[in-house]
Amino acid sequence: MVGAGAPFILINNYGLEPDTYGVIWFIPVVFNFLGSLLASRITVRVGGDRMVILGNSIVALAGLLLLYFAWTDQLDVVTIIIPTCMILFGLANSFPSASQGAVSLFPAKAATAAGLNGFIQMMMSAGAVTLLGRMADGTAMPMVYLVATCPLIGLVAFLLLRRRPAKGAKAAPAPNNPAPAPVGGALPTVS
Repeated sequence: MVGAGAPFILINNYGLEPDTYGVIWFIPVVFNFLGSLLASRITVRVGGDRMVILGNSIVALAGLLLLYFAWTDQLDVVTIIIPTCMILFGLANSFPSASQGAVSLFPAKAATAAGLNGFIQMMMSAGAVTLLGRMADGTAMPMVYLVATCPLIGLVAFLLLRRRPAKGAKAAPAPNNPAPAPVGGALPTVS
């Protein structure tokens, strides 16, 4: 959402030159990298569901921070970029675990599940960007409202819809052979 609204707002409303915007946009991308780095280090210990909750909570907090800046008439380049950095950091924490979780529900149909997951993500994004275009009034407020609302909806939906083990059920033990069998049989040997 910020990616769709920020260029228009920062260039048209706050006077950034397009090339300056491109350079400034590098800062949130660095935060995306840092979020991915953190996720790669802690996901195994923390667990996928908690990573999704952590990432979505960071994104929701960023949306509320952006809303605060807007309501207190403090929006400027810095107060738009700071929440954007938080959003990309949070997304980098939640996306890998969310994607893995969606695919893991249907291991026999992983490719189909991955495709459906990607399709749903793109459709939700397209819907949100279309709504942003419909709400556009020349101010930052439509973007702010969507950036504040969408992650809260996503977080609540995840918390309500995620699968939980049945009461008293124990988690399945980890397999003894961590390497998956190659598709199509054994690997050929080289003599």
